[in-house]
Amino acid sequence: MTFESEELYLAALERIWGADPLDWDLIPESNAGPGRIGVGGGIWASTHVDRLVEAGFTHVVCAAEELEALSLRLAGGRLTVLPDGIDDDGLPKSPSWFGRIVSFALDALHDPTAKVYFHCAAGINRGPSAAYAVLRALGHTRTEAFALIRDARPEAGILYADSADRAIDGLGFAGGRA
Repeated sequence: MTFESEELYLAALERIWGADPLDWDLIPESNAGPGRIGVGGGIWASTHVDRLVEAGFTHVVCAAEELEALSLRLAGGRLTVLPDGIDDDGLPKSPSWFGRIVSFALDALHDPTAKVYFHCAAGINRGPSAAYAVLRALGHTRTEAFALIRDARPEAGILYADSADRAIDGLGFAGGRA
């Protein structure tokens, strides 16, 4: 199937996925405070944005390269979005990618009313790995960060955790502990 424009393509995705509920989970407690970090699948429809806003989310990290434009369009200024997607190819990820995400999330979390949602397409690797990096930067150990994410979202693979650990250490985020 081909589309004449990106706008038509994005509209088709929203029609296809709009009937599906947003698949997300809330990390109940972390060093960011209770319920301030969520992780899950893609924002495919305006109803998904509605659900996030109703749940109090203010910021979104889109870790899926293929969903950046759709996330931005659907958020429509209702959520602050960091469109910083990568390919889910199983290869190591750059410290600069994690650095942008951690800086964005920590800046957002300085506001005690902010909540950050991390997503990729399915909520298995890229989104959870991005949330993992932030939890590490907030001072959680590797074991704690894994447990927080997997307790909330058992299907999370967090494939890029090793890259996140190298980034946290290399970029000097103070919170990361072994």
